[in-house]
Amino acid sequence: GAFTTLSDDLVSETRWPRFTPEALEAGVRSILSFQLYTSASTAGALNLFATSPNVFGGESIAVGEAFAAHAAIAIAAGRDELKLHSAVLNRDIIGQAKGMMMERFGIPADRAFGMLIKLSQDTGIPLVMLSRWIAEERTDTSEREFGS
Repeated sequence: GAFTTLSDDLVSETRWPRFTPEALEAGVRSILSFQLYTSASTAGALNLFATSPNVFGGESIAVGEAFAAHAAIAIAAGRDELKLHSAVLNRDIIGQAKGMMMERFGIPADRAFGMLIKLSQDTGIPLVMLSRWIAEERTDTSEREFGS
């Protein structure tokens, strides 16, 4: 289950000496907090505040745990979507660089990919960064100077 922290009355709270006076000044008397987990990492917390002491009971904890679980699932799904989007973009960049090398050197796809891998290993530059550099390289011969 979720890691839950409850403070029924901040007037007698000693766990957070810097936070508690500020919260009391803002009118907060009770806090119920749920740590949000996504797989092995912590994604944040769902914090509930009340202006009266002793507000949060068993029902509040049960409902809060349900909301915390839904929030953690939504955060994990968002992270997975970002990873997938990034993977697709990286695949496209590598494909562009591979295509440019195939055209430039007149070689098949597997050989172009092998060259990219070797170049990445030899230089220590990650494959995606190297591919981005190759794909974004523009050679405009009209701007070159051919001696005076």
